[in-house]
Amino acid sequence: MLSIKVNGNMIGFFPCNKEVRQGDLLLFCLDEEVLSMGISHLVSSKKMFPMASPKGMFVFSHVLYVDDIFIFFMTE
Repeated sequence: MLSIKVNGNMIGFFPCNKEVRQGDLLLFCLDEEVLSMGISHLVSSKKMFPMASPKGMFVFSHVLYVDDIFIFFMTE
């Protein structure tokens, strides 16, 4: 079983059919790419809104850096 950590709390459990080791770089890269595409899709379909910014300025919805993922969005 796999789980993810969000803000220090373990969230959900997912079945795993293959052996996965902690720190598996290939798995992390694949997961990171799928998550990035999912966030981009949510933003483009207006289901998730990036943080407010001055008019005409580009706003990042998420940033991937080494083994960290930063997601910037607003809540209503």
